[in-house]
Amino acid sequence: MSDYILYIALKCALVFMRLAPVQAWLFLARPMGWLYYYFAAKKNKKAYLNLKIAFSNISEFERKRIIKAMYIRFAQNLVEAMYLPLMDGAYIRKHVQITDMKVIEDAKKDHTSVIFLGCHAGSWELSNAACAGLFSKGSYAMLAQPQTKHRKIDSYLNRLRQDKGIRVIRVDELKTLMQHLGAGNPIGTIADHGGQDGIPVEFFGKLAMTPVGSVRLAKKMGSQIILAFMRRLHGPYHELLLKPYELVSTASPADDVKVNLANINKVFQDWVTKYPQEYLWFYKRWKYSPQKDVLILNDGKLGHLKQSLALVDCLQDLGFTVKSRLAEIKFKSAISAKFFALASYLFGPRFAGLILPFYLKSPGIREAAGHAYDMVVSAGSSLAAVNCSIAFEDNARSVSIMKPGIEPFSRFDLVIIPQHDRPPQRKNILSLLGSLNAVSPVSIKNDFQKLLEDRPELKSLESFDKPRIGLLVGGDSKHYTLTAEMADFLCSQIKRFLEERQGVIFLTTSRRTPASVVKVLRAHFEGYPACRLFVVASEANPRGAVGAIFYLSDCVIVSGESISMVSEAAASGRHVVVFEPSRLSLGPGKENNKVQRFLNAMAKEGFIYLVKLNAIYDKLLLLVDRKPEIKPLETRKVVLEGLKKIL
Repeated sequence: MSDYILYIALKCALVFMRLAPVQAWLFLARPMGWLYYYFAAKKNKKAYLNLKIAFSNISEFERKRIIKAMYIRFAQNLVEAMYLPLMDGAYIRKHVQITDMKVIEDAKKDHTSVIFLGCHAGSWELSNAACAGLFSKGSYAMLAQPQTKHRKIDSYLNRLRQDKGIRVIRVDELKTLMQHLGAGNPIGTIADHGGQDGIPVEFFGKLAMTPVGSVRLAKKMGSQIILAFMRRLHGPYHELLLKPYELVSTASPADDVKVNLANINKVFQDWVTKYPQEYLWFYKRWKYSPQKDVLILNDGKLGHLKQSLALVDCLQDLGFTVKSRLAEIKFKSAISAKFFALASYLFGPRFAGLILPFYLKSPGIREAAGHAYDMVVSAGSSLAAVNCSIAFEDNARSVSIMKPGIEPFSRFDLVIIPQHDRPPQRKNILSLLGSLNAVSPVSIKNDFQKLLEDRPELKSLESFDKPRIGLLVGGDSKHYTLTAEMADFLCSQIKRFLEERQGVIFLTTSRRTPASVVKVLRAHFEGYPACRLFVVASEANPRGAVGAIFYLSDCVIVSGESISMVSEAAASGRHVVVFEPSRLSLGPGKENNKVQRFLNAMAKEGFIYLVKLNAIYDKLLLLVDRKPEIKPLETRKVVLEGLKKIL
């Protein structure tokens, strides 16, 4: 019914348009296009985001100016499409200027078929009519998608095209298409279909699904490819830009297609860059892109950053091409951070995005926010409001790792919270045992290869047949303190085991390790023959040290004050022995802190062995002698399922 009503409306409009010349209607279309901008919020958003992808270096004002100019041209293009029945060959030749007719003359000399490749730019119906006028009537054809929703309008438009000497071939009529090209006839199609078919090829720096049919047809049929771009000069006058494209051959047919499409996209990219107002920016060019552009917000805490980077790794595991950008966020003061979070909570992410620059002292956010993102990731509560405001601006997926403070959970697409933080039950909340990390068999092997660049002597220890112990020593935290006396007792137990079993040890401290503890560790292990790696993280931290320790060790001993450190060790696929440093008294009712809850849960599930400090020697003997089955912590699988639901 709606199709029939639109068809009648179109017919009536065409009759009405005969009452005035096309110049008058084009003049009227300008304010109509400008006015449409203020009613097309959804299209404006899509156009603005696509412009951010293409032109990250221009201002918000300039992007909006381009969108308004695009709507004006779009309205004028619609007028010309409706006025097509009243345009004869003389009108088209007068109003469409082709500056390089030699391209057409050379194509005709070769007596081969020609494939005109255009894009979603300019007056599309007029450009096809202009191309058809360059050849004998009835020889030019255009490829068209079947329109199932508006069949009567589609049928009527096809009759108008045929009146202009344009034959319409459906994209599913392959035999007809081959016969048409085989007879040496020209055809017109577009290079930037926004569907799921095709292969991913870069367009303005982001992968876009690009149809392969034109290149494959040209190679199979020996056709020439001419790239075409229509731009409006002024009023009813246009320029049709033509550029012959010579196909490139490589050693692989699959590479042939990709290389040629990349070259073709580059030509259209240059034209669009020069005449951005001609392109249909609200078109779904990157809708099915396999590339995900991710903004990682960094609050300066290494543990938070590592969790955010682990989430980006998960995206790659899902098969996406990921381009990530890191933005360090620094508020002017702690009070500024609290006021901004409150403003976001009360007035929402749109308002928060407007005031965000006034609360930050890091200018990097301005440059980072100029790009378009598919996902914004942050860890911890301090940047949750920033995450929401940027994600709202880009219509991006918003992911928060850990509780987002006072920011409502409903504003995020996914919130990943450890079980020990007691998360509420919501559809968008993912509960993990332990913290998200990037540790895997592949990652620890890669880390080992990195460390070998500085310590090549470690290579021989891959096949060492005696016990190999890793030791990760943390330091003081909110809930614990690690004393020199504890460190001395720990070291004496480990050395006793190593001397009895002729084992080796790989040791690293953390940046939090107290100087007094480092001194004890030095006294026991620096220069000790069985200690093959001794790293003081606060002094020198070679690349891949922690991952390499996991890779080389049969068993890893970890101080239990750091949830992230224990989680990484548990994910390494090694036996993990955890001891608690001295607990700090935090007052009545706070004896069972979240770290304790985490350690108890990990031990209960069999991911770690939670022992008293004086039981480490016995536990090492048991693990070496009995070799119990290892149960690695696999938080990534849970996160992957959560990401699948929002992408």
